[in-house]
Amino acid sequence: MRLILIALLVIQDSSRVYDVLPGQSDDIAAAIERSVQHMNFITRPIARHRLLKTNPLPRQLRLDYTTDTITVRLGDAPPAALPRDGSAVPWRSLGGDKCQVSGALAGDTLVEHVVSHGGQAETRYVMLEDGKRIREDVRITSSHLPQPVVYSVTFARAP
Repeated sequence: MRLILIALLVIQDSSRVYDVLPGQSDDIAAAIERSVQHMNFITRPIARHRLLKTNPLPRQLRLDYTTDTITVRLGDAPPAALPRDGSAVPWRSLGGDKCQVSGALAGDTLVEHVVSHGGQAETRYVMLEDGKRIREDVRITSSHLPQPVVYSVTFARAP
């Protein structure tokens, strides 16, 4: 499987499109609720609203590969152009927050890091079944959250 990912990532100027498999994905709202459930009654609805707004279930995942960049297009979120050298670049989140985004390859996984003033997120795009499916594993942490938001979304290669 690693050879397939490496071969895929060596290909220049190519794209791969994947459609969400809702039945094989976690309930994002439930994951958010687990994270905010122990917050006080004033901050809980604010955190819940903000997290739901910035973490909708994406309908599609598109990965665009060029010589120096892997661009991740997840649903309606702005595309994140990850330099292959792992350096962090400015990016705006779905909620419009200014962030820094970076990425790195680790075996059969593309790891994306997003850092903003309010917290950080690590998203792992794990290739499954020789690239026919991708599992997106998300972990969001913040000093404002009593526990991380953790969920997975599965995608299948679009026809």
